[in-house]
Amino acid sequence: MATGIRKHQKRISSNTIFRFDKTSGIFNTKISQGPYDKFQSITLFNIVKKYLKFGHKFKEIRRIIKQGNFYVDGKMRLNYKYPIGLMDVISIPKIYKSYRLLLSKTGKVKLYETKPFNKNFKICKIISIIQKKKNSKCIITHDKKEIRISSTKAKINDSILLQNATNQIIYILKFKIGNLVLILFGKHIGSLGVIYDIKKDVNGRKFVYVNKFNGQRILKSSDDLMVIGESKIPFMSLDRYYRTYK
Repeated sequence: MATGIRKHQKRISSNTIFRFDKTSGIFNTKISQGPYDKFQSITLFNIVKKYLKFGHKFKEIRRIIKQGNFYVDGKMRLNYKYPIGLMDVISIPKIYKSYRLLLSKTGKVKLYETKPFNKNFKICKIISIIQKKKNSKCIITHDKKEIRISSTKAKINDSILLQNATNQIIYILKFKIGNLVLILFGKHIGSLGVIYDIKKDVNGRKFVYVNKFNGQRILKSSDDLMVIGESKIPFMSLDRYYRTYK
């Protein structure tokens, strides 16, 4: 039997948050190497076909992408297999529109139109911190960006407001009581809530009590949460996305 990296991906193995129709075909467009794995991202080809609906045929959509019509986080992407994940911004200069990839209230991936000013910024979660030389540290975000910092204010599970063009940190959103979080995994995926309490077990793992907007209190691991705002207010304008939770 053949071994090595598989060059194809079946629709049935795709993550359910992307809502791929399992009966309309066998195979799906597999992502190329990039900042996300296949369970946390969707290809630019599927974004154009399924969500933006700019074409129906494979050659037609690939030709549109090859012409340089799409920018992801401010950079032109010509690879139709390029992976796109949570909080990424897809800009289309020809029609003067920008979209951000987010989770809907039901836990499914959805594109939300953003204002021209917000397309230059992005919220990233810190998943790791590496010690570098000369008392400097390197932050690794959920989209595999490596950013050097000199201060020790940022910690794991915190979020940063990042400028896409320069990777400059604008603000640090602390993982603390009272801040607004987005649930990324589990039964309550896609829901918003406020951190009520943070506790640690004997192994040092953090467990968080989250108050959802409907009044329900749930217990989640810190790995399943992403800070997106302070005091029940999102730090950047999410427009219609945040309005659906009111």
